[in-house]
Amino acid sequence: MGGILHQWQKDKDGTDRLKVICYGSKTLNKAQRNYAAPKLEMLAALTFIEKYANYLLGRKFVLRVDNKALEWILTMGMHNNPLAMRWVTRLQEFLFEVQHRKREKHTNADGISKITDAYVEAEADNLPTPLSLQFLAGDIREQMDKFMLEYLDSAGLDNTETKKKVTKQRKEDESMPDNLRVCLVRIANAISPKRMAEEQDRDQTLKKFKYLVKNKISRRSNEYYNILDSFEKIDKMWFKRDEDQLKVNKNNVLVKLVTDVYGDEMAQIIPLPRRYHEILQTAHDQGGHNGMSKMVKTVMRKFDWPGAQQDILEYTNSSLQCQANKPMNIKPVAKLKSIETSNPNELLQIDHLKMKPIKKNGKTKYVGVLMMVDHYTKYCVVKKVKSFDAKDTAKAIYNGWIRRCGFPDIIHSDQGSVFEGEMVQQLMKLIGAVKIHGSVYRPQTQGGVERVNQTITKITRILSNHPDEWPKNITSAEIAYNTKRR
Repeated sequence: MGGILHQWQKDKDGTDRLKVICYGSKTLNKAQRNYAAPKLEMLAALTFIEKYANYLLGRKFVLRVDNKALEWILTMGMHNNPLAMRWVTRLQEFLFEVQHRKREKHTNADGISKITDAYVEAEADNLPTPLSLQFLAGDIREQMDKFMLEYLDSAGLDNTETKKKVTKQRKEDESMPDNLRVCLVRIANAISPKRMAEEQDRDQTLKKFKYLVKNKISRRSNEYYNILDSFEKIDKMWFKRDEDQLKVNKNNVLVKLVTDVYGDEMAQIIPLPRRYHEILQTAHDQGGHNGMSKMVKTVMRKFDWPGAQQDILEYTNSSLQCQANKPMNIKPVAKLKSIETSNPNELLQIDHLKMKPIKKNGKTKYVGVLMMVDHYTKYCVVKKVKSFDAKDTAKAIYNGWIRRCGFPDIIHSDQGSVFEGEMVQQLMKLIGAVKIHGSVYRPQTQGGVERVNQTITKITRILSNHPDEWPKNITSAEIAYNTKRR
């Protein structure tokens, strides 16, 4: 459907003329194509009025349509269809007058709505026509140019500049190299419908696919499962997933019906396995050595088969030209490995555990605890803290661990500002320990102490009848954890 926004403007000679502000068009989806004419015209009116709302809100305008019934519906605001009534309600915020114009005189908007993607197959009964996308784009552009020149002539406007632009654009189109278009042409021309049908009949798997689809074998029948059990695992999974989309068209070719991003239906051919490499080679090597995502869009515009995306990925990654010439945008990183220790006090993991704040006489007494866990022995020390600042954290490390267990070689924490602060760093220099930290938003690097946090919290909750009692029971939870058999 198409729509044009015009405005009356004065020429240099003072004559009022209608001048185009904006052109608009929209492709209908599968459901909208089934609308009756009045409902479809109403959809077009709603679509383009809302599209140009910034120009139209707050001022009166004229809506010209070529459907007499729509003029009555929009004027009276009556329709027996609930969806249409909702559309009428949405149009009530606009102030406009509906004018009917005969279709013979309504050629400007009607011409835009008739420019369709006629050359690209959308019906399952018609296999892809082997046409170059370059010619397709050129044909559509030629129609648009022809329409524009005719419209300018009919309106009595000067079209000299438009003719110059059209001539220049045609010269650019003729000299424009486009590997992607060429590769799509080669793929579409690779196999004729008759030959494809014969090849599918000679392949045992595709022949069975066609038999099940063409004869509509019930999924509850024994014949269905007997045939399905004879497939390879990947073929079986693919068929069960896409069975409702498969169809045998009038050329006796098995195709898969899919919907593209514009809501249009298109048919994908199911080729033979021996054709896979030919298709991938044409799409990749002649299409500019595109990456995975563009390859999927290119190939699956025309074809699909069991494991197609995996085949595309393997072919793309195995291209020597791509590996030699394409830059690596992702920096290589070393393989991750588990933290390994061999002695006590070799690695101390620390973390704050927030608890319910405890106040006394209006002042905060405790806000949580500092958890300290030896990575090798899993021995745990829990120290209550008044705050989570650097000073209280450094005191807790010294009084809680160092005075009891000695100096650790390495202290490991997350990237909290408290652990990375100057006071904690000075303590590390004082005791001769190395301070390291884990990755951001990755608690797995602190897995040892995080697991102890969970256990201590669980034991404390069991021992306490009230959340305010955790300071009394946190020491008992620490003893219970350290004395249990591991």
